[in-house]
Amino acid sequence: MDQKLFVFLFMNQRGGKTRENIVKELFKRPYNANQLSCNLGVQYRTINHHLVILLNNNIVEKEDKKYGALYTISEKMQKNKNFINGLDLLEKSLIY
Repeated sequence: MDQKLFVFLFMNQRGGKTRENIVKELFKRPYNANQLSCNLGVQYRTINHHLVILLNNNIVEKEDKKYGALYTISEKMQKNKNFINGLDLLEKSLIY
């Protein structure tokens, strides 16, 4: 995965933390937008907005085009799970 894209999506933009949380949830199992909204305590429209960004950058995939479709982690992101894990380490080192 392109490190510049990763930094842009998850660290340099407003909403990066929300996208990070969405990706972390999707690593656990597929969810639809409503389930993600409930799990993360974030408005449905906000989740949809971030899912579109993640879809456009091949971070997540949508299993169907219908309402209520499940989202999953893309193969590209599966191969680069260490980027998401690295965010936690980076955040902890910046706090202390």
